[in-house]
Amino acid sequence: MANWFKTASLGWPLIFLSIALYVAGVGYYGYANRNGLTALGGKLGAAGADVAALRGALVGDRYGVTTGWEYASGVVAGDAVGAAAGLFVAGAVLMPVVFLVVIRKTRQYYGWDPSYLYVLGVATPAVGLLANVAIATGAAGSVATMPLAAELVCYGVLPGLAIATLLGRGFVWPRVKAIGS
Repeated sequence: MANWFKTASLGWPLIFLSIALYVAGVGYYGYANRNGLTALGGKLGAAGADVAALRGALVGDRYGVTTGWEYASGVVAGDAVGAAAGLFVAGAVLMPVVFLVVIRKTRQYYGWDPSYLYVLGVATPAVGLLANVAIATGAAGSVATMPLAAELVCYGVLPGLAIATLLGRGFVWPRVKAIGS
């Protein structure tokens, strides 16, 4: 059994598991806040290319969207929300750890040399949760709440880009290179 663990390639399965945990949790977070996110989408669509209107839509109001900390701490009622919030927190904590360990081990071998920027990208949900905790406990001073735009970047944009880029570099790019040669 010990020899199997030494030779087993668990990197990609662990990465996929951590991504699945996070996507399930953040997906339900979006579902639980669908009315607010729909209202935000309508405002962004109405703003078009007007930068001032876009800024006003992103910074002005939370549209009833709960903060990541309110969601994770169970302020939103319901058993399904509690389970999904657990997935959200588990994914936010596990993704950077798993990505760091797998990338560190991968960099020790000849061949592909993935960047630690992937780890920074998937660490932003944990950073966002910590920022929400600091705001909720008053440790952030006079900041009343985390802006919705910052949460969208922390929980969606940066981890999504990091995940898509890592998967693209791991699976798509080698096949594209093989076709070209």
